[in-house]
Amino acid sequence: MNDVNPELRKLQAWMEEYLLDQRWNEDSSQSIGSVPLSMEEMASSPASGQILLWPAQENAPPFYGMIWSAGYDAWWVFPFSPYATPATPEELRIREHPPVRVIQGWNVRKTSASELRGAWLVETLGDEAQLMVERWWLQLQSGGADRGGTMAEVGPSLVHPLDPRFTYLDQQRQYVDAFLGEVTPEAQDPQQRAAESSEEDDYDP
Repeated sequence: MNDVNPELRKLQAWMEEYLLDQRWNEDSSQSIGSVPLSMEEMASSPASGQILLWPAQENAPPFYGMIWSAGYDAWWVFPFSPYATPATPEELRIREHPPVRVIQGWNVRKTSASELRGAWLVETLGDEAQLMVERWWLQLQSGGADRGGTMAEVGPSLVHPLDPRFTYLDQQRQYVDAFLGEVTPEAQDPQQRAAESSEEDDYDP
């Protein structure tokens, strides 16, 4: 049988990137997310689908995020994963070219337009990618799973409590905290809250 479980294939691809990154971890300049895109102008007029760059902080690479409208003067900021492969169903690949490709729905932050003024505009997603993001985000907010066209662009489920992706989630959460502040229950997506509260109960050795 040549067919491989799609979830396992995704996990294997993510693990290859993660393990390679760990070997390079001593030199932060080698981080996949540290290569800058071409900045065109300051992000003075926020719009859904914009990819923004926050200046690098001490001992940390620059921070990339994609913004999405959250209502009047409020914006979701989706951090980008340092990897090309989504780690969980709450991550979505929206671009094919490095350095930024995968957004982290589980690590989203809510902010105001004024708090975006320190970031730089580097690119705006095309209409097709924005439609994919909109559909995926609405499904995450409702606690549902994607059963449609974005299925191939999200990561595999988290089941085992010793999965190394939990370490990755903790590291990425702390990294984003340094730029945007800690995530709040209001800003955290409902599916992630449910997963965190029940991950141990779901595991049956």
